[in-house]
Amino acid sequence: MGFDVTLVDASAKKESNVCPHCHLILDTPMQTEEGIRLCKGCLDEIKIKPGGRCNCCDVTVKEGQYYPDRAALREVNAILVFCRHKKFGCSWQGRLELYKSHVAGCEFAGVSCPNAGCHEMVLAIQLQSHLAQCLYRLVTCSHCQEKLVAKDLEGHHSSSCRMYPVDCERCGEKVVHRHLLNHHLQHSCRLEECLVCNSLVDRKTSKHVGSSGDLSHSSSSSSTATDDSSKSQSATPSGGQGGKKSGPRSKQKQQRKGEKSSAVATTEEREEGQGEEDGGYHLGHPTAVFRHVQTLATQQELLRTDMASLSRTTVTRLTEAASRDSHGNEELDEGVIKLIGRLEDQLKAFRRQMETERNNRIAVEER
Repeated sequence: MGFDVTLVDASAKKESNVCPHCHLILDTPMQTEEGIRLCKGCLDEIKIKPGGRCNCCDVTVKEGQYYPDRAALREVNAILVFCRHKKFGCSWQGRLELYKSHVAGCEFAGVSCPNAGCHEMVLAIQLQSHLAQCLYRLVTCSHCQEKLVAKDLEGHHSSSCRMYPVDCERCGEKVVHRHLLNHHLQHSCRLEECLVCNSLVDRKTSKHVGSSGDLSHSSSSSSTATDDSSKSQSATPSGGQGGKKSGPRSKQKQQRKGEKSSAVATTEEREEGQGEEDGGYHLGHPTAVFRHVQTLATQQELLRTDMASLSRTTVTRLTEAASRDSHGNEELDEGVIKLIGRLEDQLKAFRRQMETERNNRIAVEER
């Protein structure tokens, strides 16, 4: 196959330098014994035909009856031609003998992108620019150092990158890393969801007024109730009755009593913690029940939610637990039963309050 080129001087194309088989400028000219000039590639094609004859160009080639035509080669090499990529901007022109080497490295030749998945063809001179912007190039996430395809980087940042900085959906604060968001929401976010009205309240605010305007509930009432209980216990006199002075024997008695109380308190706390782990009220020891119910009664938000669901069955179970005190502490049994009585009264009052609120809301809506 000959050279398919554009000549600088069209008149340079002559019958003597054109192959009769492919009708192009001779490439590696060969001559038969009959004096016919052919491209070496075309001559090889004709040789394998039946009888070594081409019916199209009426040329017959016999084995051993041809040779390289050096005179034709000198003539062809001297022809001036343009680069085949002239239409893409290449301005090269030169002798035909240099044509192949130029085309092999021409900057205006079309090349395919080497990135897997990209099928775009670009000019060789534009390849580096394309590679810098190719959607299929490999990039490294600047946050987690994971390597991925550039087109997936935005989705990686918006959903799966654990180290990507995100905004808190509650307070709007910029969290350092996505995987720390849950920790931020649970421990350091300045806003938290109110257990009563489901609105967002300041975590550091001591009290928050409910949406109905008739009930205040503390966002950290558990710790407040515990602090108040500790203060009341520390304010109780530890000496004898009426503040009288106590002698050595009285001090020893008080010391033994204090050690016994500490041991009992430790047992109570352990049993109370076991009850909380079981996910309900622990009925194994009335003292633990007494402390647990007392804590519930001091928390207004739990009074609004848990007291409403406290049924007569729960009160009956507490009474039965008090009567089964394994230590036989009658004073303790009486204390628990008295607490249950007060709890029943509070429950009834709470239900009346809730009924009044409901009636008031219905009346307002009817207006």
